Amino acid sequence: MPEAPADDLQAQFEELMTHYKNAQFAPVNSPLYITEVHAALGHYDALVMQVQDRIYARLGPVERSLAGRWGRWRSLAPPLRSVSTKRIGRS
Repeated sequence: MPEAPADDLQAQFEELMTHYKNAQFAPVNSPLYITEVHAALGHYDALVMQVQDRIYARLGPVERSLAGRWGRWRSLAPPLRSVSTKRIGRS
């Protein structure tokens, strides 16, 4: 573990790893194990959000238009809103 984190992402990662290490040395499925795993997963979610925010903040206008709205995947497939679940009739 470094003496001082270089930035907020590294600090978040170090907290994440500390919780995983605590879970690793706790008895499996014990209350401490479950608490540490849930804490680690919470820190992982926060880390992913920080990374997404940092990347999105550095995108240019063209890159943002290709990425779509924040938090959504832009697909090249046709939209599925108007698709029916019924079979297509034969002609």
